[in-house]
Amino acid sequence: MNAPGAEIPFLSLLRELNEALVAAETCYAVIGGVAAARAGGSRTTGDIDVLVDREGWGRFQATPHDNFTVGADWARHNSSGVSIDVLFAGDDWDLPFVLPVPEEVREWDERAGAWFMRPVHLLALKAAVHRSKLREIGAATAAKDLADVRAILESDPTLLAAQELKDLPAEIIELLHRTMDEIAAYRQKTPRRPPHTSG
Repeated sequence: MNAPGAEIPFLSLLRELNEALVAAETCYAVIGGVAAARAGGSRTTGDIDVLVDREGWGRFQATPHDNFTVGADWARHNSSGVSIDVLFAGDDWDLPFVLPVPEEVREWDERAGAWFMRPVHLLALKAAVHRSKLREIGAATAAKDLADVRAILESDPTLLAAQELKDLPAEIIELLHRTMDEIAAYRQKTPRRPPHTSG
């Protein structure tokens, strides 16, 4: 699922990364800013974040690569210099839940030629990351994750009713509903432009 007109950054690199990960039998899901852009966000990002399991990443590390330099929890695309940040399933990163197994939360994007975290799971992750950063670092750093939450909800408001969100902590549910209320209030205050007619 792509938001109408959504631009997915790094399309050719995503295909190349997918081929390399699949060849190493590494299950993954693209998360972070690239996934947020796909789900309706518009902010720019300079890297790719992927969710993997440790065993799969170990196989990827052990596989020779011409196009990637690979570390313990990172990789770099050699020709472009784009960095790939790795998060591991089962870690909690000071979030109220552990990061999920990629197989359980991903969907294939034909246009991008890569696996992405489904928008509903990305929404939960972005909301949790926002709350965590807000507590630990401050509002300025947490703002981009809140902007992603807003953009994902604006793109698909029906996500708010998804069963996958029901077991989230109350503070995350409250954040999502408050954000949706702000979106609705903004839409009510903003006059719709009349359709453009050529004459």
